[in-house]
Amino acid sequence: MPILVAVQKRIEQDGRCLLVLDGDCGAGKTTIADEIGSFYQATVIRMDSFFLPLKLRTQERFQEPGGNVHYERFLSDVLANLARECDFSYHHFDCHNNRLCLYNAPFSPLMIIEGSYSHHPAFQAAYSSLHALRVWVSVTEEEQARRLKARNPQLFPRFVTEWIPLEKAYQRVYHVKSKAEIRVESEAGHVE
Repeated sequence: MPILVAVQKRIEQDGRCLLVLDGDCGAGKTTIADEIGSFYQATVIRMDSFFLPLKLRTQERFQEPGGNVHYERFLSDVLANLARECDFSYHHFDCHNNRLCLYNAPFSPLMIIEGSYSHHPAFQAAYSSLHALRVWVSVTEEEQARRLKARNPQLFPRFVTEWIPLEKAYQRVYHVKSKAEIRVESEAGHVE
């Protein structure tokens, strides 16, 4: 509810709102984005589209907190276009086929960016100029494990050994949770 109130207030004040949802994997960012996006008929841009292509996956890049997201492409394809307030296209990285696919992003009064790494410090200047509403979504470790196992039991070991540690390093180094304007703790049985 606090997210909806803040979004509505921004739209009433500015005529538009850029909502950016980051947080723990399995915390409910996608669900929140889809629910709010459906209500407002908003365009949702997912950070999962910005996984690194294989050629950029180096040891040095993965040692950089938040380096496993292709933040350069996100800056050029998405943030540079959001300021223009018009429809645009961006490239989604298809992990299964190791290729970029073109996605359309119609401009709407509410634009939503959701996913881990969406509060990356490389984006902060653009977010400030776009008056972005930054939201952090947390979940307990126990509930996170339950959700991730239910979502994809085969990938759960990779979440534990690779993806969660990378997210935690990014969160810790950049203090992203403390910079969010709204913090939401999702609970068992509520946001999934």
